[in-house]
Amino acid sequence: MGVEFGRSGTIYDAPPVHPVDFASGAADLEEDLGAGFQAAHIWVTNPTNQYLYLPDVPDVVPPGTFGRVLPCRNTDVGRASWTIPSRYGIQQPVSTGGKAILIFLNGGIDVSPQSGTTDGRTQLPWQAVGSKTTVGAAAENFVTGIVPAGGLTLGISIVGGITSVNVTGVQSGTTYELGTGSQFQVGWITVPINGALDSTYTISWNTSAGAGTRVKAFVSALAMGYPTLGQSAMGESIPVAIASDQTPLPWQAPNKAPKVASGGNVLVAAVAGQTCYLYSGNVAVRVAVAGGRVAIQDTAGTGYVDVATDALGNVPFECHGSPLPVGLGIQSGLISGASASDIVSVSFSQA
Repeated sequence: MGVEFGRSGTIYDAPPVHPVDFASGAADLEEDLGAGFQAAHIWVTNPTNQYLYLPDVPDVVPPGTFGRVLPCRNTDVGRASWTIPSRYGIQQPVSTGGKAILIFLNGGIDVSPQSGTTDGRTQLPWQAVGSKTTVGAAAENFVTGIVPAGGLTLGISIVGGITSVNVTGVQSGTTYELGTGSQFQVGWITVPINGALDSTYTISWNTSAGAGTRVKAFVSALAMGYPTLGQSAMGESIPVAIASDQTPLPWQAPNKAPKVASGGNVLVAAVAGQTCYLYSGNVAVRVAVAGGRVAIQDTAGTGYVDVATDALGNVPFECHGSPLPVGLGIQSGLISGASASDIVSVSFSQA
């Protein structure tokens, strides 16, 4: 005897819907929908950062899609995949977790295709793959964890400062980054890699600012500088957010007026609850001191840049918007006999 579901007057031998949670990055879905069930539509919500392929539609559902209803060929097997056929020209991002919700709708349900909504997110997933805290100022290195085959970019976060950053693929021996300079690097740098060629990477450096310097590695499946989104079969546009001309960006903040370098000389005063972002600066060395260094620090004394002062002239540095701890300002410091006559300026924002 049949059981009544759904709209009035309709009798089904099986429930009219079959819901499935499909975890991002999971193996291809092959769900038995049950005897007598013939799906004709699929209701999809995909809040993950990955594209979802539905072979019985066939179509691709972009990341951040909610409530899309798609017609499919009649089937008693629910199928879906996170592996996107090459004909769609889509570079699948590295999974950051989450799950899609699929509801297979029986053919007797009165429903029309719906495009649903999208949150317009910019897909910039980063997955942590290892870190190192230095034990001293000498050369050190570490090997990353496993990088997915789709990895295209390594991001390296540096707090404290290291020189001559090198990145080498363990499996192939390919050198992706070769550092030769003696200037300390801090903040965030990106290095293009080939995850299909190397699954782990050695990150090394010649010197550091000393014990406690922190170096962290992240991987992304997006090409350096912009998302590799490809084009969906439906020809959908990808919404992006563009800053208003009336809203100044952080790096448009003016340079701080130069000050003489001295221990604890505050360049940017601390403001409770606000974060300083250090973008760039310059140290004008007016008195050369062998082994001397001028440090750029937060007002708690943690160093972000060390500049050698053993030769006269201007020494610029880049920090790429490195954030300082909340509630701290920016100051200069003298190390190993550097002269207080040297001049320091920084470009920053504070918000």
